[in-house]
Amino acid sequence: MRCPECNKFMSFDDSAEPELDLDTDGGEVNGSARIVLTCAECGTEMKDATFAVDIDLAGSIPEGYEIEDSEITTQSAEMTTRQQGRNVFYGCAIEVTIALKVKLEAEDPNEAPAELTSLTISKSWSDEIPASEMDELA
Repeated sequence: MRCPECNKFMSFDDSAEPELDLDTDGGEVNGSARIVLTCAECGTEMKDATFAVDIDLAGSIPEGYEIEDSEITTQSAEMTTRQQGRNVFYGCAIEVTIALKVKLEAEDPNEAPAELTSLTISKSWSDEIPASEMDELA
């Protein structure tokens, strides 16, 4: 692939951190992660891919509790590279920590509401795409 800026046949620079846009809504973390391959010579964006991120928190909540509120406290991401034969795969690996407020589900609707309990969980997510299927920007 030839870079339109420096007009050279170039290699990709895959050192940029993924761009994250994550939000939590009750029992899920949703959003997107964008990875970009740039020209190793001049830094022009050459290819990108955007992944839909969907992390289910339900399996991490103790049985009998329901989520009242959730907030992402930390998030980090890194671009991954893997070669399989002639194919190169680029991806994104995400670590996210979520602070939850949970309460015990009431068995009797006439019962007084349960107190909220704080719970912190960490989750991982990853996905990848072949380089040949990434969107060309230049």
